[in-house]
Amino acid sequence: MRLLVVKPLMPEPRFHFDRTIEISKYMEVVWLCGWMQKSNYHFEDYEAPNHKILVLGKGLRGKKFRALLNELKFVIKSTRLMRSIKADVVLIHYHRLAFLYPLLLPKQKYILLLFTTAVNKSMAKRIFWDSLGRLIRLPYQKFFVQTPEMISLFGLKEDNCYVTRWGMKPISVVKKSFTSMSLLYIGALTGRNIHETIAGLRMFLNKHQSLSVTYSIIGSGNPEYVEELKRAIKDNALEGIVTYHGYLPDNEIVSFFDQCNVGVSYVPITPYYNDVIVTKTAEYMLSGLATIATNTNKNRMMISDLNGVLVSDNPESFAVGLEEIYGRLESYDSKIIVENSQEWDMGYNIKNDIVPLLKQIAGSKR
Repeated sequence: MRLLVVKPLMPEPRFHFDRTIEISKYMEVVWLCGWMQKSNYHFEDYEAPNHKILVLGKGLRGKKFRALLNELKFVIKSTRLMRSIKADVVLIHYHRLAFLYPLLLPKQKYILLLFTTAVNKSMAKRIFWDSLGRLIRLPYQKFFVQTPEMISLFGLKEDNCYVTRWGMKPISVVKKSFTSMSLLYIGALTGRNIHETIAGLRMFLNKHQSLSVTYSIIGSGNPEYVEELKRAIKDNALEGIVTYHGYLPDNEIVSFFDQCNVGVSYVPITPYYNDVIVTKTAEYMLSGLATIATNTNKNRMMISDLNGVLVSDNPESFAVGLEEIYGRLESYDSKIIVENSQEWDMGYNIKNDIVPLLKQIAGSKR
């Protein structure tokens, strides 16, 4: 069996190539890609047996109109190649020109891979992008979604959707020590309000002034969110405790997962985040870290007394969550955390869920 995966712009390779390299253990995988978003990564690093990557983009993707034009060229090149590749299933990653593939080349078994509805703080922008998304999805009959709730949020029919749990790979296999607190946040900064965790840490430390705590923050975002984060570190006098490392490539984050013992999975509790599986929660758990997570519907499914605490999305609740973590610190066991997180393991989910599903779709009449 041959799976064809199409994605013009690759932001974070480990989230996508790790999955298909795992799939390639069971079937042939061919990628059609355009551009890497980050210069730290190279497509050839993700070539593997039975896992081929065809790069169709040239130079930089550009911005705005140029980016749209280059994306259109990518779609045209992709549909031409599809005729010769002859895939059993074509998995399209959602993007703004994704509607063109079924129109230009209708005789394929397409699946549109969806992630989240619009996450912008502006309601007007969310309405615009979600409305545009409905138009982009119109030519498709099959969809991969992360959770059952996303079906109604996308306005889709249940019969057309497959709820897929891809899972994640552990980033660290080092056994964690829980004698002190070493916090880690990794992920996007835009719209996540990570500055609130810094204010919450300040409240916690005001009660524990002699306590040794570190907090490493890794990620990037719009300039205003980065500045807000830096300002929160300074205003709360936490320069020696909280370190903002900016964006780091995958090979540089392993040491942080090795050294830290408490992961911060902090997303606002909003309708557009509430039913989304937060990948960093799974990465923390599978790497043996305890996790302090906001109380979204999906984080609530993942967090228990064995592996962390749930908090509201404000500094005061985050401070209370740190108190709970601190009180239980020496009772956490990274081996037990990992063992109880296997349902979120990528290898397990792909073997037992994704691969059988892809074979089922390949053998279906539609």
